[in-house]
Formats: sequence, structure tokens, C-alpha cells
Amino acid sequence: MSAPFHQKILILSLAFIVACIFQVAFTWMQYGEPTYSGQGVIKGDGRGYYDYLTSIFIDHDLAAQEANGRTIVETKGGAVNKYYCGTALLMLPFFLLALAITAIFSTDPISGFELPFQIAMGSAALFYMLLGLLLIYKVFSRFNIGVITQSLIVLMIGVGSNLLFYVSEEITNAHVYSFFTVAAFTFFAIEFFKTPNLNRLLWSSLFFGLSVLIRPVDGLIVFAFPFLAGSKEAFIGGCKFLFSKALYPAISLALILSFVFLQLLLYKLQTGYWVVWSYANEGFYFANPAFFKFLFSFKRGWLVFTPFFLFLLPGVYILYRSNAFSFWAFLLFFIGVVYVLSSWWTWHYGGSFGSRPMIDFYAILVIPVGLFFDAIRRPRNKAAIATFCGFCVALNFIQSYQVNAQILPSWNLNTDAYLWAFGKLGKEHAHKLGGRSDIMPYHKSTVLLYEGSWDKANDPHWLIHHTHLDGAHKEIIFNDEVEFNGNFIYKFTQAQSDRVFVEYQLERKEFTSNASSEAFIVIDVKDNNQNRKYYDAFRLNDRPDLPLNEWKEWTYKYDIPVSIGQNDQIAIYIWNKGLGSFNVRTPKLKLISLK
Repeated sequence: MSAPFHQKILILSLAFIVACIFQVAFTWMQYGEPTYSGQGVIKGDGRGYYDYLTSIFIDHDLAAQEANGRTIVETKGGAVNKYYCGTALLMLPFFLLALAITAIFSTDPISGFELPFQIAMGSAALFYMLLGLLLIYKVFSRFNIGVITQSLIVLMIGVGSNLLFYVSEEITNAHVYSFFTVAAFTFFAIEFFKTPNLNRLLWSSLFFGLSVLIRPVDGLIVFAFPFLAGSKEAFIGGCKFLFSKALYPAISLALILSFVFLQLLLYKLQTGYWVVWSYANEGFYFANPAFFKFLFSFKRGWLVFTPFFLFLLPGVYILYRSNAFSFWAFLLFFIGVVYVLSSWWTWHYGGSFGSRPMIDFYAILVIPVGLFFDAIRRPRNKAAIATFCGFCVALNFIQSYQVNAQILPSWNLNTDAYLWAFGKLGKEHAHKLGGRSDIMPYHKSTVLLYEGSWDKANDPHWLIHHTHLDGAHKEIIFNDEVEFNGNFIYKFTQAQSDRVFVEYQLERKEFTSNASSEAFIVIDVKDNNQNRKYYDAFRLNDRPDLPLNEWKEWTYKYDIPVSIGQNDQIAIYIWNKGLGSFNVRTPKLKLISLK
């Protein structure tokens, strides 16, 4: 028997109040001076969504923003916000409240990053997450799923999935807002197919349009209609109602397009153009999706960082046994979503915690899991499920902490590094993982600028000292007297504002423990006048604690994030910062221009 819905509202309201208290404390600790990407909890990609609010209501410079290369990008009509405005629209009530409070209690100029704004954005994320969870309760009740199962799965989505990270750490990112709007769409779509009427059609259309305004790729939810209908008859019945009068699809489409028009209007105000492709240097590789990496890779695979959704496998089997139409409808929807998301040029979505775009679809994806849980009858099977759920919650909290504490890196990660970091919580393990494994930026074609190695005779680009001949191999020596070695220098005589990608291979052997874990590969770019354009250094080893006196091959891939001009110069070398004892051999390097 299901608990009264008002009790669920009360419980989630209390959870919201408690979570807000913790959020205020967390925000207070995070609050600090402005940085390039934001301040306090308003940071990273989330700064881009938030920029709409500060630009319109505080700076009044929507049409005169300065490009920063990350959240505000340059287009033919001028600078434009890279991101879509749906997230800012949902943030707006909380932002205006913070604006009013700050104006009343502060006499200083308002920046939009004062503490009231930080707390407001944290509260907004919590509010929309809890609304989304409440809607999942309502969705489950339409599938006659028991109250215990409902509560367990809502709890797991809240604290046992990567949604938690985006409501506690990356607070102003879009995904918690998409989670809410897709959950609302899911509920009203189910209601529409159950009893088709204009009111439910319009609510479904409204939340579909809002989902698209937050992230256009969320428009994939339209393909969930057959599954949400529950049967072929209900799906056909809903379609018949939709087209029974010409007015119905016209009103639905007009409501959806009103959200699209809002984004186009903002483009017009920013650039003078109605249509702008703000992701001009990014796109999809539909012919080469990273389907299984997206799901299972230790780099950022969805099911590695959110193993709770492994229950989808038996859940889909339950669908197959009970409702063939729903089984095929869900399977095609799921495959389609993963195919599209894994076709994005950076399939791991940069510094994502797990596969973050999957969060948007959790209200739909969790339905088969609920059906599976509800079908379990044996106590020992229930105990096994509860145990695994407990493991998922613990793992989620541990990994969230590890990412925040820089024990797990936000970008470069592989199987070996992941397993080394597994379960480590001490501060002494922070910033220990290195290496570099950038994905080549989106491009149409490539031009090989340089390919060579130190062993190649008469290559003028390599400047090596302190070497040793061991059999057929020359080795580059590093020890307590050799801090810098392995220099490679190249001048881009043909470059014309090129984007350059570096591929670097070498072998290394350590003679003392973690010797090369305290060594770095340096990327140093200077212009023709020797003014530095870019500098970075990353650890030579992916992870510490590797065997001694054994050769290990390393591969690095590095996207230089600045345009390379004619006669610019790049230097790549090894900095033995820790003055450890190790040797390097067979370094090979490629410089690739992206077109």
C-alpha cells in the first residue's frame, strides 16, 4: 500500500530544509575571491549558465560581453554565451531573491557572486532535485510499484548516483535542472497516454520545450513516448487524440517553439543574428560512437561511477517477460540515447563525474529498475539488493570526495589509475595521479606537422644531454644532478592560427621508488618574440608505486588550448622536479594540426 502523497511531500520538504542547512555551511566554506571560472559554488561550466543572469540583471551587458574562450565565445556577430538559457530561467526566482537581499543589506556594488547568491544557487539545485525525486514517486505510482521500492529507488537516485555530485559540488551545472524537467515531462506524458486530454498534452509540451531550452540533446525524450505509453494501444490512442483536431498539434508545437524563440531572441540581442551555433568548434562523430567506453570505461564510464544502474539489465528482462511492446520501446530509446551521447566528440564530457548527461534521463531509465525491485519476493534476494545498494551509496560518497579532494583527477583517468586510487581518502594521496590523455578536439581534417624520435639521425629538433648507451638503445639519464633533459623544440613556420595536438610516447625505468612520479612533462609555447603564450606541466607517471628496474611504455595526448601562429615555438621537455633516479628511452613525438 502506497503512503499518502502528502507524507512524501512532508518528508522531502524536511529533507530539503536539512540539505539547505548543509548546503549553506558548504557554500560558506567554498566562498572566496573571484576566479577565471567563477567563485564559490558558481564555477566551471555552471558559470556559463549563470552568466545570463549577471549579464542581464547586474552588468546590463548582454550585447557587449567580452569573449573569454570558455563560457563566452566569439562568433561572426560578436561574443555570445556558449550555453543555452533554460538553466538560467529556472535559477531566476532564486537569483532575484538573492539580488533583493544583497541590495537591502549591502552598500557595495553588486557582482552577483556575494554569499546570498551562492546560497541561492545551492538552494535552487536542491529544490529542483527534490522536485524531480517527488515526480519519480508519482511516476512509480502509475506503474503500481510499491512504496518501499519507490522510497529505496528515490533514495538511490538522490545519494547513490552521480546526481549527488551535481547538487553538492557542480551546483550551477545544467543537469539537475534537466533532471527535474525530464521527470516532469515523464509524469505528464504517462498521464496523457493514460487519459488523453488537452491539459496533459500542454503540460507535456511545456516541459519538453523547457528541457530542450536547457539542453537541446534532451529532445531525445520524445522517443520515449512509446515506452511511457505502456502499450501499443495506448500509444496509438494518444496519437489519435493528438491529431484528432488540427488545433492540438498546432498549440503543442507553438508552446514548444516559444522556448526555442526565447533562445533565438537572446542570440539576436547578443549578436544581431537570430541563429547562432555557439558550439561551432564542437560536434558529433555519429559514424564513430564510443558506445561501450561511454558505459564501461574507467575514464568516466557511466556504469563504473554509477553502478546502481546495472540493475537495468534484470529490469529490462522483466519488461521482456511482461510486456514485449514496452521492452522494445525502452530498449530502442536507451540505445538511441547512449548512441547520441557517446557520439559527442569528447565522449567522457571533459571533467565529468561519471557520464553526467545520463542524469537528465534518470526519471525514465529508473522505471525498469523499479519494476525489477518490485518483482523480488525472496528475503535473501532483497538482502542482496539492499547490500549492493549500500555499496553504491558508499562508493558514490567516496568517489565524490575523491574528485573534490583531487585524489581522482577531473580529466585524466584510466583503469590503472582508478584502481590505484580506489578507496584512498587521505590527503597524502591528493594530486598524485598524472599522465595526459586528451581526446583530439572536434575537427574535419588533420595535417601532420612533425613526426620523429630522438633516435632518428640528424633530427635537429631534439637537444639531449646526459645519455647512456645500453646495448642497442640510447637512454636519457635523470638523477639528483640532472633536473632538465629530453628537450624537443619546434618552430611552426607554416602555421596560421592552427590548433595543435601533441602525441608523445616514451619508455621509462625507475631506479628508486616513485622517482619519475615526481617528474613532469612540460609544454611551453612562445611567440616569435619569445613571449610566453602557454605553459603547462603534468606528471610523467599515470600513478605512483610502480615496479622498479622495469621498462614501462607511456603514451600522452595533449590538446594545446591556444592557437598557434606563424613562427611560434613549442618546447617539450622532462622536468625532474623531485631529482629522482630514472632513465628514458625511445621518445617519439607527433605534432598534428587540426582543420
